[in-house]
Amino acid sequence: MTVGDNLVGTFANQTPQVTNMTFGSNSTLNSSSSARYSNLTIGLGNTLPSSAFFECEITNLIIPAPTSVSEINTFTGSSHFYGNNISALPDYFSSSFVNSFPNTIFGSNAFSGNITFPSNILTFNTGCFRDNNITGITNASPAYNIALGDQVFYNNNFTSIPDFLSGISTGIIPSYTFAAIILRL
Repeated sequence: MTVGDNLVGTFANQTPQVTNMTFGSNSTLNSSSSARYSNLTIGLGNTLPSSAFFECEITNLIIPAPTSVSEINTFTGSSHFYGNNISALPDYFSSSFVNSFPNTIFGSNAFSGNITFPSNILTFNTGCFRDNNITGITNASPAYNIALGDQVFYNNNFTSIPDFLSGISTGIIPSYTFAAIILRL
């Protein structure tokens, strides 16, 4: 199913079961949908409010990388893709025009093993990867002045101290950033 550009809303108060769903660009993708999407593609220039795709059983999330500032999606609030089965970062976060992960955006998903973050990401907001099964972290090329929110990697399964911490040049690691982590050294 493909939905066009310049929309307001998703499927509020409906429960469609969609295998392949594509939302166009320049739309407001409202929350309170109980729709289920296996494969979800989201265009650029959209606004995603809190919990826009909360617990929608998404397995494959595709968001292309913006090539200009005007194509950036606006993430307001938190928990945009919380509680799904997403295991890979969309290309969107590899763009030089994107430099942060919003609050709890990928909390309680299916990220596991070692995850590589693009070097353009400088801000890891509160809980953005909490409650996954991440065992290690690397950066494509470690950035400097990385900012971490609280509980960024809360409740994961690290096997070593993440090497990307060498990119933090000043400050301290916030409360509960790595709390409830099983560290197997």
